[in-house]
Amino acid sequence: MQQREPRQEVQLPARLRGDDGWSDVCIRNVSSHGMMLVMHQPPPRGTYIEVRRGSAAVTGRVMWVRAGRCGLRTKERISVAALTMATAQNDNAEGLTVERRAQARVHHPDASAARAVYMARTMQFGTALALIAAAAGFAAHKTYGVLSAPSTIIAGALG
Repeated sequence: MQQREPRQEVQLPARLRGDDGWSDVCIRNVSSHGMMLVMHQPPPRGTYIEVRRGSAAVTGRVMWVRAGRCGLRTKERISVAALTMATAQNDNAEGLTVERRAQARVHHPDASAARAVYMARTMQFGTALALIAAAAGFAAHKTYGVLSAPSTIIAGALG
């Protein structure tokens, strides 16, 4: 039986990109060529995934899956310091790729929910405003028609 590499216990929030797109994960332990991830729905065994934390990115293959957890095996060496600090200065030295954005996107569920509520309220306000403007235009058109009819008759009689 092969001896396990030493693991360092951590608890680091990160983002995972798999076949279904991006999702939130938590890195629970890291070795030199792997990590254990905790998430709601782990990807199937054998899937290649990308894990990002800040500007640090690690790509590997899912080796095992159990009850909301999975094990990731990488070809490149993983640096715990690069993951915890997630700074661009450590990335190239440790064999990690650099995020193309200046700041990696971090999606917090509470912020996403607040943004969705804000957008919904803005759209409701815009719709109500458009309906009020349409009703005002219709009323103005009808008022013009009612008031211009007698003027047209008088102008024709004076004619």
